[in-house]
Amino acid sequence: MQIELLRHDDNPYLRLSYSKRMVGKSGKKCVHKITVLQIGLLSEFDDGKPNYLQRLRESFKNGTPLIPALQPFCINNESETGHTHEFKPGTNECQADFKYCAHILLEKILEELGVPSVVAVCKLKTQIKYDVYGYIKLLIFGRILDPASKFSTVLQNDNYYESILTDFNLDKVYDTLSFINKFSKQLIQRMNTNLINTDFHGVRTYLINF
Repeated sequence: MQIELLRHDDNPYLRLSYSKRMVGKSGKKCVHKITVLQIGLLSEFDDGKPNYLQRLRESFKNGTPLIPALQPFCINNESETGHTHEFKPGTNECQADFKYCAHILLEKILEELGVPSVVAVCKLKTQIKYDVYGYIKLLIFGRILDPASKFSTVLQNDNYYESILTDFNLDKVYDTLSFINKFSKQLIQRMNTNLINTDFHGVRTYLINF
């Protein structure tokens, strides 16, 4: 994602967006800009010191944005970390329930559909503090991989190859369902748009590197 400086009626304003490869009506691939957040007029945030825009972009990239409203989106700017694992045949480390490894792929699909960005924007509007996206993932993954009650799907947290939530409260399950219901139109609209235009390039790239 990137912070852009645009103009409207000669007033410079900021927005957060990302570029996505799509297939146009003509069948040709093109790059389309998708707006994640309309930040606001530059004059509302400029501290008067030199190179504000450059400093803002660098702070966002480093995970400490000068504009607090950008903080929920910094997770997409974290650098990727490589991991190396060595297993010996016949040891316990080589054994795992494949169902609870599949969420690695499912999470990439949610990202391609644009779910994390919509949740982040809606979470910012409601000022929710808990990890609502983590609960959403547990509810979705559980219903696909090991169907159970809503409480039980959240309790599966520690069954996954990597725990999705670091700490959870069962009361937040129904809060999350209310959140999904409240913003269902935004979620469905984004997923439908991305489903039509995406070629799931990110998922394929991830599988190749994995």
